[in-house]
Amino acid sequence: MTENKKIKYDIHAEVNRYKENTHPRGWEILEGIRIYLEDEHFLIEAPIQDDSFGGFIRSTNTSKFICYINTNQPRIYQHFTLAHELYHVITRQGISEAIHMVRAGLDDDLDERKADYFASVLLMEENTVRSFCKNLKD
Repeated sequence: MTENKKIKYDIHAEVNRYKENTHPRGWEILEGIRIYLEDEHFLIEAPIQDDSFGGFIRSTNTSKFICYINTNQPRIYQHFTLAHELYHVITRQGISEAIHMVRAGLDDDLDERKADYFASVLLMEENTVRSFCKNLKD
């Protein structure tokens, strides 16, 4: 949590920038992410029989990226991976010429922490989470 507090302002700003400037108008978050990646980059969703493999981003010799999502994973993990990879695509952070792989578990790398936090904030509205937690206490 301490590490997230250090990046909170930047990540919330990035989420707001995405929603205001990039996210396709009129679409819910997940569908909009898919539409953006399909229209502006290359999105591939297909199964690979690997329990720890979520997906990857690969740069190309153009300004477009290839985003692969492993559909063998549970749907909730696919959604998280999609939003995680979106962060890398829109910020261009944490992507080199090599393939950027997403595996299950926590990562100590700052760019990966930012991508995870971005995905969490984008997929779960803070007020909804706070309300849910408050109701658990009641």
